[in-house]
Amino acid sequence: LRHAADLSRSLCEGLVRRGAYAAGIAALDQRVVYTHKGRFDADYGQPVQLPHAAAIVFLVEMEFGAMQHAPGAPVIAESARQYLRAAQLALTLATALRAAGFNAKAHYDAHYDVILPPLAVAAGLGEMGRHNILVADLAGTRVRIGAVTTDAPLLAGRPVSLGVERFCRICKKCAHNCPSHALSDG
Repeated sequence: LRHAADLSRSLCEGLVRRGAYAAGIAALDQRVVYTHKGRFDADYGQPVQLPHAAAIVFLVEMEFGAMQHAPGAPVIAESARQYLRAAQLALTLATALRAAGFNAKAHYDAHYDVILPPLAVAAGLGEMGRHNILVADLAGTRVRIGAVTTDAPLLAGRPVSLGVERFCRICKKCAHNCPSHALSDG
C-alpha cells in the first residue's frame, strides 16, 4: 500500500511539474470504458479491451485571456494547444510506465477509450456541472482532460465537493443560453 501511495504521488507531482494544472488517480470503472472504437476507419467498430485497474487523470488549463474571446478564433487555437499539451503529457507518461515494466495506454483527443469527465471526478479533480462538463477548482471549465490507464499499483483518490451542484441550481447560465434548450431550467 505504501508503494502504491508513493508511486501515485510521484506520478501526479511529475505531471504537475511538467505543466498539468492538476492530477489524480481513479480506479478504472469499466462503465467508463467505451465498448467499441468509433473514430477512425482503420479500427472503427472494433471492441475495446482495457483490462487496466487504474487511471492517472490530469487537467491542463486553458489561458483565461484567450477564453475571453469566445466563440472566436483565439478560443479554438487555445483549446487545440491544450489538447496537444494533454496528448504530449499522456504519451510521455504512458511511455515511462511501459519502460518501468507496466502496461499503460494514453488517452487524449481523438484517441480515447475511456470517458474522461467521470474519471476526473473519481480522481478528485472536480465535479460535473449541469451541462455535463467538468468544473475544476479555480479554473472552472477552462480545462482539458487527459489520462493514462495502467496496471501499475496505484492508490485511487476520492471525489471532492466544490459546491458545483448548489452553484448550478442558482446560475442556470448554460440552460438559459443553450440554443436547442437541451438543458432544463429545473
